[in-house]
Amino acid sequence: MNIVSRYLILEIFKSSIATILVLFVILMTNSLSSILSEISMGDAPDAALVPLMLKQASYIMSMVIPFGFYLGVVFAFGRLYKDYEISVLNSCGLGYRQMLYPVLVLAIPFFLVNALFSLSLSASALRYSESIVDSHENEDEFEQIQAGRFNVSKNADHVFYMEEMSDDRIHLKNVIITQSSNDFVSIEVADAGVQIKDKKTGDLFLDVGPGTRYEGFPGDLEFTVMKYQTHGILMDLQNEELKREIGVEEKSFLELYSSTAKEDKIEMQWRIAVPIALLVLSVLAVPVSYVAPRKGRYGKMGVAVFLYILYVNIMGVVLTWVEQDFMAVEFAFWFVHLGFLSLSFLLMWHRNKGFQQLRAAL
Repeated sequence: MNIVSRYLILEIFKSSIATILVLFVILMTNSLSSILSEISMGDAPDAALVPLMLKQASYIMSMVIPFGFYLGVVFAFGRLYKDYEISVLNSCGLGYRQMLYPVLVLAIPFFLVNALFSLSLSASALRYSESIVDSHENEDEFEQIQAGRFNVSKNADHVFYMEEMSDDRIHLKNVIITQSSNDFVSIEVADAGVQIKDKKTGDLFLDVGPGTRYEGFPGDLEFTVMKYQTHGILMDLQNEELKREIGVEEKSFLELYSSTAKEDKIEMQWRIAVPIALLVLSVLAVPVSYVAPRKGRYGKMGVAVFLYILYVNIMGVVLTWVEQDFMAVEFAFWFVHLGFLSLSFLLMWHRNKGFQQLRAAL
């Protein structure tokens, strides 16, 4: 490898890494806010924070690496065109073949990392995070509540508060419980509460008392007040443990490969298509990055982004056609890759004045 190739590899590497990191931070920040909102609303346990972040990070990386490397090549060559470095190299005999070599050499490790995320890590992180959320769904009601704050039951029928809770989560002190149904509201205030599980059915009850129960419709002057010594409230029915079927996005690549189901075959081809797109985009970036003299270094950035969006949208359309049996799943995405690869070489040929030579011959 000559010194020019090493120089181009270094410039592309720095530009690509910076672009990927910026895109990752932006997208991950947006995802983090939704994850924290999900946990604060009780839809996921606190223990799921890290797994959910890993799931999002893996998915984002699998999507960002191809786009980031593509933009990195465009940024790097755009600067070299702007500073007339490419013009000097062209005068020394450097053509598209010599420009493609360092791009493809650097694209190989990015391709391998992208394939690792797309084929394996994203699915593994998704399956792990979903297992944590599933374990949260199968927990008893009192495994999730906290003393000193208002808690909403899993079925959203009760809102309850307790000032103190024993370490074993059985004994409660100073309990407030509200229930509402069709605008009818009941509020109970009790000095203490005890968690009781029916030995036969496994249903979970909260035995509270002594206390007072208030019933009525909000806004009415008439309401019912009842005092009691002890009172049982059904908190959670014992259902069979929820066993969720593993989604196609959670399956490993080997599971998809050995499956004969149509959905699994589509998912496998899609996972393969993502890293393959990185290689195609790396070739496309070379002619797209050309900047004419006296033009800004980012003059072709709009064209580059447009072609990427077009690529992704066509992939999405093909995915829909495959799902609707309009195209064979084994070859559908390869037509898109070959189409954009052909476009890349067509742009290179045009840049080398192929059209002008053709017109002169005619």
